[in-house]
Amino acid sequence: MTPTHEAYDAVVAGSGIGGMLTAALLSAAGRRVLVAEAQGAPGGYVHSFQRGPYTLDPAAHLVVDPPMFSRLLEHLGVRDEVTFLDPGDFFSVSLPGLQMHAPLGLEPFIESFEAALPEQAEQIRAFWEAAAQIHRDAHELPSRAGLGSLDDINERFPTLMRYRKSTIEQVMDELLPDPRARALCGAVSLYLGLPPSKLAFIAFSQMVFSHVVNGAAYIEGGLQQLINALVLAVERAGGEVLCSTAVERIVVEDGRVVGAELAGGAHVTAPIVVSNADPFKTFGPMLGDDAPVGYLRRMHRMRPSISGYLLFGATGLDVERAGAGHVNFHYDSWDIEDAYRRTLAGEAAALTVSVPTLVDPTLAPEGEHVLVAAAPMRYDTDADWGAVKASMTPRIVDRLDALAPGLGESLTFSEPATPLTLERFSGNQGGAMYGWDYAADHKSSLRPDTVTPVNGLYLAGQWTSLGGGFVRSALSGTIAAERILARDGVELPRFMSDVPATATS
Repeated sequence: MTPTHEAYDAVVAGSGIGGMLTAALLSAAGRRVLVAEAQGAPGGYVHSFQRGPYTLDPAAHLVVDPPMFSRLLEHLGVRDEVTFLDPGDFFSVSLPGLQMHAPLGLEPFIESFEAALPEQAEQIRAFWEAAAQIHRDAHELPSRAGLGSLDDINERFPTLMRYRKSTIEQVMDELLPDPRARALCGAVSLYLGLPPSKLAFIAFSQMVFSHVVNGAAYIEGGLQQLINALVLAVERAGGEVLCSTAVERIVVEDGRVVGAELAGGAHVTAPIVVSNADPFKTFGPMLGDDAPVGYLRRMHRMRPSISGYLLFGATGLDVERAGAGHVNFHYDSWDIEDAYRRTLAGEAAALTVSVPTLVDPTLAPEGEHVLVAAAPMRYDTDADWGAVKASMTPRIVDRLDALAPGLGESLTFSEPATPLTLERFSGNQGGAMYGWDYAADHKSSLRPDTVTPVNGLYLAGQWTSLGGGFVRSALSGTIAAERILARDGVELPRFMSDVPATATS
């Protein structure tokens, strides 16, 4: 596709949730914005797709902090385009001989775990209260703390500072020694693609309690409806969203962004480019020799997150009666570390199974459900992906029967996606599902900021310092827009919700 104009105030490369929010906020502030998306439809991992009568979301399903998104959409003039749906519970955990549902809301959430293993209630509460405190501390921590304030930070945020480099497992060694309680509380670590022995406790805590404390919702019709609303906001304000049109080169002169070259040969001028792309592309071919010295080397010192194997399906089974929830963490063993290792080896021992039609029945014909089963899987450049599909798909189908009797054998439709599929779909190196790795031994301080050393180049999305996942990608987009507009003295309103003042309030 060809852009309408030769000059723009900003070009956004990529249309994931971070890039689209940046574009919409800049457009609402009167900037002429061009969004250039390599794929045939906007959204990145937030893009819903159709298979016959079924609407499927490849990655994100839940919107965290719906009041924040409601305020954003209101500001952009498209609030009526999106309908939020209450999911009821947050997630379900399925372990041999036990199935529990964890609700939203701090006290109900903790109490559900205590009720599942009442003999370990004291340990369970201590663990979850520490995680809730981490979440609150992280939100109150000054964004730029000088060395002179380190003593003050240690005094104000003792829990955060104590566990800031810990894995979940290390915190459990201190607070949660019972093996069954560890498995139950650690099951949700699969949401970030790692087991408790690897996943950073701070990332785990913020992921869990951003949902529990600030709430979560589905969007009727799939998350694509949110992206569509943002596209509408851009276009109503005079901007453009071009699909099948990648930014191939960010044009820099004398250390300053001056425009972009698009697939198909078009060239546009712009003093601002916001890259929502994989940083290996941004600081590799998109910038070329104009990339800051050492910046791409810095990227290569970091690890992209794990990818996954997805199986999309549809069923006429009454899955709720069969025991499944809308998000299920399912393990074939109470040894969830071993289940994770066996899954990486090709078994389907640890799965996240989402059934969004339990909340939004519009995604499938009446009486049917859609589901997405996800297993962590490494990207292997030498893999025979056809053989992987032939092996992994039937194993997942068999495992679905253990989650809800008859579920696997009742599938009327199924379609797999490998890490290679996810790489092609998202443009992320290795099909990374969460941006950078969330392991505790990974240097999160190396994550790039939304502002780069190249004057006029900004970043948005899950590869930034805000972190991966839907809500953090969205926040990166709002922060990028704030910083761009601040150059002209324009201030955006606050959209993000506050965290409760006490860990158990």
